[in-house]
Amino acid sequence: MGPLPGTYGVHRVVCNRLSGAAMARKHHGNGAETQTPPAPYVAREKRCGTVKKIVTRYTKAEDLVGVTWVVGDLRFGRDLSWTTFDDDWHFVDEDVPVQASGIRCVEGDLTITNTKSTVHLSPLANLAVIEGDLDISFNDQLTTLTALDGITTVGGYLAIVNNAQLTTLNGLDGITTVKGYLRIWDNAQLTTLTGLDGITTVGGELDIKNNDRLTTLRGLDGITTVGGNLKIYNNAKLTDFAGLDGMRRTVGGNVQIYDNARLTRRPPPPPPPQPNYFFGRRDTGPGW
Repeated sequence: MGPLPGTYGVHRVVCNRLSGAAMARKHHGNGAETQTPPAPYVAREKRCGTVKKIVTRYTKAEDLVGVTWVVGDLRFGRDLSWTTFDDDWHFVDEDVPVQASGIRCVEGDLTITNTKSTVHLSPLANLAVIEGDLDISFNDQLTTLTALDGITTVGGYLAIVNNAQLTTLNGLDGITTVKGYLRIWDNAQLTTLTGLDGITTVGGELDIKNNDRLTTLRGLDGITTVGGNLKIYNNAKLTDFAGLDGMRRTVGGNVQIYDNARLTRRPPPPPPPQPNYFFGRRDTGPGW
């Protein structure tokens, strides 16, 4: 994801993207004219700081020292052998390095995937803004997300996938809006969705799948709007619907709740209009 509107004077590399009409102009007695950034940029700079960095294929952990504002995407971890990425795909470090501790804002995606030995994310404790996706996946040693509690908005999707030692989502409590999909998949030790309590809106699909020890949906209580499908399936120990609050919420797509072995009570459907609502086993359903 590239820089968003409002990026200005980045490391003397990014051209000024603000047009003359968008700039505040100040005329001096000698006829000279200076330009100052508009108020939205000033507000962003106050929040994100002024030390900006564009991450390239040559960026290393030590290059992040003192950086407060990353322009574009930021990735930590290692390539997954079964995945082919674009030439742009670049991992700054095999783990989340302490040199990232000053970062407050990421204008693009933040990806933490297949890290070597990352147990916690404390180097990211100052992070407040992610304008793109937040993807935390395939981290075998990761046990906690608590350092991420300063993040309030995820501008793209939020994916927590296949983190073998992760037991809770505490640390995501500050997020109120996910503008893309919300995906919680294949976290073998995850027992609760507590930590998602602050989210009220999911712009895309809400998808809870293959979390073998998940027993409750509490943590989804605050969500009032799901823009896409609501899918809850293959959670072997899920026993009740506490957290869906009677599904009194707006769902823009289908509701699909199936193959959760211990769920026997059919929950009430969400309010109309609701195009499709399926509860049961996948092999008896319509094949969504």
